[in-house]
Amino acid sequence: MINPAIFKAYDIRGVYNKDFAVEDVAKIIRGIYKFFSDYFGRQELVINLGRDMRKSSPEIYESALNTLLKYPVKVIDLDLCSTPAFYYSVLKFSADAGIQITASHNPGEYNGIKFVMRKDDRIVKVSGAFGMDQVKENVLSESFVSYQEKSGQQESHHNFDNVYVDDTVAYMGNPVYKGKYKIAVDSANAMGILYLKPFFEKYSQNFEVSYINQELDGSFSSSFG
Repeated sequence: MINPAIFKAYDIRGVYNKDFAVEDVAKIIRGIYKFFSDYFGRQELVINLGRDMRKSSPEIYESALNTLLKYPVKVIDLDLCSTPAFYYSVLKFSADAGIQITASHNPGEYNGIKFVMRKDDRIVKVSGAFGMDQVKENVLSESFVSYQEKSGQQESHHNFDNVYVDDTVAYMGNPVYKGKYKIAVDSANAMGILYLKPFFEKYSQNFEVSYINQELDGSFSSSFG
């Protein structure tokens, strides 16, 4: 059974395999899709999908992807993607909405789902007052849009970390870094390394960079400091 307490003010979040399990993911995604469909007044949508590096994220991601593809949805498949990059991707690809598999700052045994919509050139985050209550009702009452005969399509953008870095540097005016520097980078075994390495490799040839804690650790077991 899905614990109703996982529906928070700004995301869906709980202890995985306690508050919700993989067999519940399809219901949650269907509840979110119904909210999107009701909001936009149509079923054919473009939805970005990303995930963090938690150990449970791949199977949640796969369930979410397979569920969305049962609807007339174009899924922009980002796979590993930080939450800020995910938000940007919704604007970058002019998607209608986006779903991110993550539990933010919570310990490794947690997981969850963030979801947003695009309104012109800005991102609208779902909240308790806007969308979350409807999604919760959709899920708990199993009020879903029926699966469609027309299946969705998947468009993979697994190199989006490089795109995000390039666009960020361009936004900053393509600054030129002069001189030589020695830089130590501690990414805490977290998602930031996806963007730090491409940045230093592509834009900072004069920098001597040393990395520690650079491997993604989805169990959050690493100690540092």
